[in-house]
Amino acid sequence: MEQPINLYPDLDQNNEIKPKYSLRRRDYKGSRVYYGEDQETPEYRYSVTTILDKTVAKDVGFQKWLGNSLSYEHAKQFGRERALVGTIVHSLCSYLAWGETVNTDEGWHNPETNKTVHITDEMKHRLNAFIDFWHEEEPTLLATELSLYSPELEFAGSLDYVYMVDGKIIIMDVKTGKEHLKEQALQLTAYKILFDLIYGDSVGTVDEMYLLFLNIGRQGGEDIGRYKYKKVKFQPEYWFQTLEMFKYLMSNMNGKMPIIKEEVELPNEYKIKRGNKDG
Repeated sequence: MEQPINLYPDLDQNNEIKPKYSLRRRDYKGSRVYYGEDQETPEYRYSVTTILDKTVAKDVGFQKWLGNSLSYEHAKQFGRERALVGTIVHSLCSYLAWGETVNTDEGWHNPETNKTVHITDEMKHRLNAFIDFWHEEEPTLLATELSLYSPELEFAGSLDYVYMVDGKIIIMDVKTGKEHLKEQALQLTAYKILFDLIYGDSVGTVDEMYLLFLNIGRQGGEDIGRYKYKKVKFQPEYWFQTLEMFKYLMSNMNGKMPIIKEEVELPNEYKIKRGNKDG
C-alpha cells in the first residue's frame, strides 16, 4: 500500500534563531511535557498551554456549548476536529511565511493517522487572511515553531513566530479560535520570559507581543478571510501566580508534584515462540 507523502515537513532549518535544545514532546496523563533529547535523565517541564488549561477556568460560553452537546464524547470529537484545523492552518502558514508555495489540491499529511487530510474552504480563507497580514506588516522572519526550554525555568513551550519590524523583536502566536485575551496574553508572557532568558544576551529581548487571529468574515454575501492583529501586555506577575496555582493544584497535600515516569520504548517486532513446553 502506497504511503502518503508529507509535503510540508518542519522548516526548522530555516530558522535564523536556533533552538538551544533538541526537544522531545510527550503527552503524559492529560498533560504535555518537554525534555531535552540528549538528557540521560529527562528533566521534564510542563508546557505553557498545559499550565493554562489546568488553571484558567473556561468561560460561560464554553460551559453552555458543552452542556448543549449530544454527549461528552461528541464534544471531545468536535474539539479534536477543530484542533486539527488549527494545526493544519499553522503548518501551512509557516510555509507561506518562509516564501514557499502551498498547493491545497495536494492536501496535508497527518502524521498521527498517516493519512492525507483535505484542505477545506475554511482553511483556505484563513490562509488568505494570513497572506493579507504578511503583505501589510512585511516582517523580517527570524524563526517559526521555535522550541523554548531552559533547565532554569519550570515551564517550556513552542513559539509560533519570531520576527523583526522597524528594529523591534516581536513574538506572535497565531489563533484560529476565539479570543481569550487575558489567557492568551499569559501564554505569550511565558514565551517572552523563556526567550529573554535563553536569547537575551545573543539576540536581544522581546520588545512586543502580538496575537494574530485568522477569522472568517462576510463580504458581498461571500465568506472571506480576515485577520485581527492584537498587541498584548507583558504580565509576568500574573504568569508566575498562575504557575504557583498550577503547582498547588497538581501537587499532593504534602506539596509534592507528580513523578513523571520515564517513557518505556516498546519493541517493533513481536512473535509467539513455539515448542516451549517440556516433552
